[in-house]
Amino acid sequence: MRSTNIFVVCIIFLSTWAMAQSNSIPYIEQPLAPTAAQPGGAGFTLTITGAGFTSDLQHVFWEQNGTVTDLPITTSTATQITTTVPAGNIAGAGTAWVSVETEITGLFATSNVEYFQIATPAFPQFADPVDYHFGGTAESALVADFNGDGILDLAVGVMLPTGASEVCILLGISGGTFPSSPTCYPVDNASSMVEGVFIPDGGALDIVAGDTYLENNGSGVFTVKSLPTTGFVPYAVGDFSQTGELYIAGTLNGNVQILQSQGDGVFAVGQNFATSTTEFGGMLTADFNGDGILDLAVLDIYPMDPVVRVFLGAAGTAGFNTTFKETAITPALNDTVVAFTAADFNGNGNQGLAVAYNPSTGGEVLILNGNGDGTFTSGFSEALATPISGAIVAADFNEDGILDLATGTYVLLGNRGGTFQTPIGDGGDEAFLLATGDFNGDGRPDLVAQDVANTSVAVILQQITAAAPAVTLAPSTLTFSTQIVGTTSAAQPVTLTNSGSAALTITSIGFTGANASEFAQTNNCPPAPATLAAGSNCSIKVTFTPTAAGTAAASISIADNATGSPQTVPIAGTAPFLTTTCTSLTVVPGQTAIFTVDLTPINGLTPTVALSCSGAPALATCTVSPNSVTLSAATTAQVTATTTQATGFLQSPFEHSNGNRMAGLVGLVGITGFAALVVLPGKRRVKPGRRLYGLIFLLCLLATVATLPSCGGGGGGGVDPPGTAVGTYPLTVTGTFQLATGAPITETVSFNLVVK
Repeated sequence: MRSTNIFVVCIIFLSTWAMAQSNSIPYIEQPLAPTAAQPGGAGFTLTITGAGFTSDLQHVFWEQNGTVTDLPITTSTATQITTTVPAGNIAGAGTAWVSVETEITGLFATSNVEYFQIATPAFPQFADPVDYHFGGTAESALVADFNGDGILDLAVGVMLPTGASEVCILLGISGGTFPSSPTCYPVDNASSMVEGVFIPDGGALDIVAGDTYLENNGSGVFTVKSLPTTGFVPYAVGDFSQTGELYIAGTLNGNVQILQSQGDGVFAVGQNFATSTTEFGGMLTADFNGDGILDLAVLDIYPMDPVVRVFLGAAGTAGFNTTFKETAITPALNDTVVAFTAADFNGNGNQGLAVAYNPSTGGEVLILNGNGDGTFTSGFSEALATPISGAIVAADFNEDGILDLATGTYVLLGNRGGTFQTPIGDGGDEAFLLATGDFNGDGRPDLVAQDVANTSVAVILQQITAAAPAVTLAPSTLTFSTQIVGTTSAAQPVTLTNSGSAALTITSIGFTGANASEFAQTNNCPPAPATLAAGSNCSIKVTFTPTAAGTAAASISIADNATGSPQTVPIAGTAPFLTTTCTSLTVVPGQTAIFTVDLTPINGLTPTVALSCSGAPALATCTVSPNSVTLSAATTAQVTATTTQATGFLQSPFEHSNGNRMAGLVGLVGITGFAALVVLPGKRRVKPGRRLYGLIFLLCLLATVATLPSCGGGGGGGVDPPGTAVGTYPLTVTGTFQLATGAPITETVSFNLVVK
């Protein structure tokens, strides 16, 4: 009976969950896979990842240049859809708008839009910024098609000199330009805005800024209305309760406040919960644990303890679980976190985060890779020469099918695996990045930023003036694991891709830097004056052969005819100063084992290295001699591990002792021989007897020494009850030295002391 009840409960739960999924408004996450294709290419499979997908009553729409195609769905789960894009859809350059539509109780609910680039891969080049003035400071921006003409528009949140706020609408014009005079609407707070189809009226996108609701009539003209929450700041939009209605997540009085759209332009106050946030830096939504339900990430930018807290979505109408998963952001204390964005950067199937922050000098981007449970692991990081302000955005800026990042005045081109190439400038002097979008329809993402004087917004278009080669290197850095001096590592490959639109000529491939001579390479790249065709790649294989202990640093340097030549890939390798070839010795209780460690000189240094040993079992000791070495030349130190025999008992040579039985027998013979020497009478010794006496003494001495295991010398046993226990004990020798600056340098080697 009990199992039947459990079965019924499970059926009810699964039915509820399935119903919740089927009623959800779908949500698309970044990236689409792939993110771009070349014009005139073959048809391909497009993978769309997100939340709230269903297996029936569902469509994938592909819109380009005003033409909408209903793509055939190949597979569909709650979190992923695959569809086939025919070759005809990518015949010409442009940006396709991809969305998912689901039928819910007779109405059609449409997801957010993600963009697919159709362009020949090219190194990003930007035209001069074009400024649009609003009479105040731009604080935020949204890029969307507000009037439904198939051209992207721009909504800008502005703070006026009087302290009042407004949202100004610039409706896009073909070619990537906007009207010189925007239409502006008063709002309560313009520091953060969101957009969504809050009324099922055919798809008109409305805007919420602060506690002001701007209702769109479908042609980009808005009516100002108020929300029922004074002081509300919106950050994220999604169907958080899986009921087919859009919700808005924001902050109110230090808590997370959820507002629910009731479908007629009226919002109801929903869930409100504390987040332990000291200083809100933003929120975003994604499915961080892969259950098909949207979660909420809250950024706490408190300088003393910056963290990301993820509140997991609950099935049904419960909203969010109010317990959270917390991940610390790893910048140094008092670094200023600026912004974050979500995407699966390393391709592990989990949504991760890109965090922009400012350390004591310059700026930095940190990738937090998703673990699939709402927590994150620190991954790639990249230092920037100048500080960051504003947003961090993700798009495929070089149209190579891999997601890139833009923040501050930089574009970071992505590599597969979640790393990024050396940052490049975005062509302007605007530091406060606001948004990205393809405004001129050429298939290349453009940028929107606040100008230096804070009096206007600058639109920065990508502009490819002529066919040109471009170099993409993956990975962007190489790190060799510990390599013993004088030995050669396994080769690590670097893939060089001509991501431009013209042939690439490579004139040389070599190394630069202080330790360039410790690295070598082979490659299959075309030699000068042969060329690498656009879209083609070659491989450079690098090896590391350290000549001295310590850290080695250099860079691959590739001279070519592409912008930014020479192209470089930083390389690092480490050779240990502490090594051993003696890794395991077996003794019986009472014996001494002697190991040796070798110390190798370090590049350009003569440090004093302190040596110590740890891990000895009870009733045993481990010592190093000498315990301090000035490392000016190759040196060997002796490690002595002494065990203790049980009181009053010698181990029987006839008991089981594996490899030590013979040593025990020989030792017993030696002891017996010494006793015989004492007993033998001396008065009647003759010359042959004296010879026999000496031979017996020598054999006894050799037999006794044979019982002392050693990789570098001998030792003696002791007696101390109750004796060292049988077992295998890892011993660790630690070498430490201090440079003039920085933290101490430490290395360890390990041995196994086996007591039988």
